[in-house]
Amino acid sequence: MKPTALLLVCFQNEHFPGGKLALPGAEEAAQRAGVLLQCFRDHHQLHIHAQREDRQKTASLFVPGTEGIRINDQVPHYEGEPIVYPTRENAFSDPALNNILTSRSIGRLIICGLGEQALAQTSLAARTLGLEVLLCRDAIAGFPLLEKDDLGFLAKTVEATMALLAGEQISGLRNFQTPKLQ
Repeated sequence: MKPTALLLVCFQNEHFPGGKLALPGAEEAAQRAGVLLQCFRDHHQLHIHAQREDRQKTASLFVPGTEGIRINDQVPHYEGEPIVYPTRENAFSDPALNNILTSRSIGRLIICGLGEQALAQTSLAARTLGLEVLLCRDAIAGFPLLEKDDLGFLAKTVEATMALLAGEQISGLRNFQTPKLQ
């Protein structure tokens, strides 16, 4: 069993209805990611938010201090929980992410999130660092490459991911009842 962490990538208001870069399916993906996030919280497992920031003076998206940069309420970040602030699409552009994962000896990263480039670049970077990557295909939006599985990542639903974790008996999940999603 590999130590596992959950990474929530770019679940920011910019990608939701009313945002400057709204993605179809963002609300559904966030709802499903919220189930995983709560499971990780309930079982005291490592979960990390990646909140993209663009600090350039000419930036129009992901601008610090705007409503668009805020993490959406369906997958809230709570004070004291790990969060990284990548300045590019790749969540590993913030070295803090690799530092957190390395310090906890994480071997597998479950990724969900929004935005094709952010998910692709983050997943590939994680794999380059030697992590096993599992993408939750029903907890992402804007990533059509997933259906082809041509990047070689495991692509599972939230329910299948939670069943996998329960089967590996990660921190008391063996008695966890997989919720039925609508």
